[in-house]
Amino acid sequence: MITWNYVVVFLAVLLSGCVTVYPTFQPVPLSLTEQVYTPPINKQSQAALGDVLMVKVDGNPAKGFVAIQDYQPEDDTYSYGVFHYDPILRGSEWAIIGVLESGDYLCKNGGYQEPLFNGTRTKGNTALVVNADGVAYGFGSYTGRQVSVIRWKVPPAAPILRKADKVYLTGSFRQELIYNGKSSSTIKMSYREFKDDFARPAFTQELSYDLAESKTVGFRGMNIEVVEATNSHIKYTIKSPMR
Repeated sequence: MITWNYVVVFLAVLLSGCVTVYPTFQPVPLSLTEQVYTPPINKQSQAALGDVLMVKVDGNPAKGFVAIQDYQPEDDTYSYGVFHYDPILRGSEWAIIGVLESGDYLCKNGGYQEPLFNGTRTKGNTALVVNADGVAYGFGSYTGRQVSVIRWKVPPAAPILRKADKVYLTGSFRQELIYNGKSSSTIKMSYREFKDDFARPAFTQELSYDLAESKTVGFRGMNIEVVEATNSHIKYTIKSPMR
């Protein structure tokens, strides 16, 4: 089966007159890699049932947008075939990687796959195109600094994005612990890892600790001193960070 090169296919769409062309976009400089760890070490904190106890993020921060609801772009149908796009997932992060000549934004999500063309995954660089008001209206395919934009035939009925001062680019990594309550003397937590788009966990592990044995629990180098735990909340102090 032939794998279509997405750029070649977009050139065909361009000839059909269905594409708005922005000759170039201005790339946004990448920020330095940072590590963010919350809550602070050696400071008592509190979390309710189902809340995040700890978050650690390693990645390249950027300004951008976060999807506030799922959205399924409609297929693009042409005489020579059909493009099918994966859904934009609620919680996915879209970093601004470039500014078009119009002032609109080109936004990238590390976990978003290239579209299918006649059932075959294409190759290329697909980004979300968002206007200055934060409204997404289509996809862009870019090579170097050249970009072609295909507008959605049926735009979302309601906004699907919110602006964010900090999202993370491809290669970023997020770890978090969730408090899942207490049964007798045992507390339960969930460990989750997220990569690239942060929309869905890439890995999940359930944890349990018997406080009758120790008020200090550990995981991946992190030590947590449990001050108080019930089935509705936990008070705790992180003594050492997760590796």
